[in-house]
Amino acid sequence: GPHDRAGLLTRRRGDVASAFSFTLSGDPSLDRDHAVFGRVTSDPSDILSKLGGLPVYSLDAVGASTEIAGGVAADVYRMQKDAFRGAAKAIGDGRAGAVFPGKLLR
Repeated sequence: GPHDRAGLLTRRRGDVASAFSFTLSGDPSLDRDHAVFGRVTSDPSDILSKLGGLPVYSLDAVGASTEIAGGVAADVYRMQKDAFRGAAKAIGDGRAGAVFPGKLLR
């Protein structure tokens, strides 16, 4: 189904069943390669809004949570990013350049 609202359970087509995500807003771009397989029917603790408020790391942008002076998170993030991009480049893997800002680092 369409990814047209928050609270949908979705996973990439062909991915393992245990790897899934929740939508925090509508995102039609997910319709191309993801499938909706459920939805949140009750959220009395407002978990979706709390998840939406969490800071995220991106390969190209560092959010406010990592810009704290002397912050260890920013240093660790940048070292990971450089290491993974360097390793990918060394083996000819260009996928890291196609990752969009706002993705969670996993």
